[in-house]
Amino acid sequence: MLRYALVYSRTALLLALGSFAIIATPACSNGGTTPPERHLQAIRELPDGDHLAVVVHPGIATADAPREIDIFDLTTNSEFRWDVLHDIQEEMHPLRPGTVAAWAAKADKLFFASARSAVFVTRNGAQQVLHLQMPPNTGFPLDGMSSYTISPDGREVAYVFYARDRNDKLYTDLMVQEASGSTPISVWNDGATVLEPAWRPDARAIAHTDTNNDLVLSDLRGRVLWSIHPADILPPSASQSVIEKTVSQFVRHIQWDPTGQHIGFLMGVPEIKLYVVNSDGSGLHSISFRNAFGLAKHPEIDTFAWSPDASRFLISAVSTSICDHTALDYKFETGSFPCISGYDLYLSDSEGGHLRKISSAPSFDVGDILWIQ
Repeated sequence: MLRYALVYSRTALLLALGSFAIIATPACSNGGTTPPERHLQAIRELPDGDHLAVVVHPGIATADAPREIDIFDLTTNSEFRWDVLHDIQEEMHPLRPGTVAAWAAKADKLFFASARSAVFVTRNGAQQVLHLQMPPNTGFPLDGMSSYTISPDGREVAYVFYARDRNDKLYTDLMVQEASGSTPISVWNDGATVLEPAWRPDARAIAHTDTNNDLVLSDLRGRVLWSIHPADILPPSASQSVIEKTVSQFVRHIQWDPTGQHIGFLMGVPEIKLYVVNSDGSGLHSISFRNAFGLAKHPEIDTFAWSPDASRFLISAVSTSICDHTALDYKFETGSFPCISGYDLYLSDSEGGHLRKISSAPSFDVGDILWIQ
């Protein structure tokens, strides 16, 4: 989604397979500043080969903001458009929170959810509509569902459910059900919605946050396997207000590495940093990025992904911005001109070393990153 500086926040997703990467990004008009157009060759099937980054735009299905998936070849630096998502006609609200695309690695399928539909998309572009069920006495299908994540085998879907039923009961649950359709089961409910749940690669546990914004690993019965308080990683000199703001607002984008050995997540005020913890909850530390010469780099990270062998990170970071200096009314009301950020893709090793930009031109659609296996 295009965003004004200081106004809009990112909600999106990038996925990756084996050596493919997919970025899912909502697209919308910002009402002023216009990004450069991108003209990509359309394809209907994912190309063969390795090292492909894929950018998904799950915005409103209109002529000026079509749903599409951009393919970026990390080897040849060539780009394509995987022309499949425009077939899904239901409108998605542009500010819908949470993940709307995910990759079922063992099933070799893309999961995509809009406000009105949930589908699997195969590598050849074929689509299968999923008929997810609602908890008893609640609304229309998919109402109140957000932050979807698909199990690696594609058999189960987890999501955050926030809605009231006809008896005015409020659901703030992390729920799981079969992708083929089954009665949803509440895995977690402690009175607050969780953020971006992430399946452990063996599909037997889910990482998520709780009402205290702790990072929690729980099994599918809601039993806590471990939890950590992210404020513990901040320096002792950090003020209490900074700690509270950091923990309450900026723990996001929880991602397992595909080997199941580590979890990464983003957090920070005002600088967003990437943190990694071992699968047993130990070894919590931040990643310090450095270029090929060992010099420190501080990318403004928007999202990230693990490589299939957990040896590398693919990150999306702010690289430029375009501002509308003719929008004087906006300047008068807000104190600044409306601006949109451009994002480039970068690669590094798992310790943050050898950071290098791999995209030839920035994208002005934000996106979350996963590395598809």
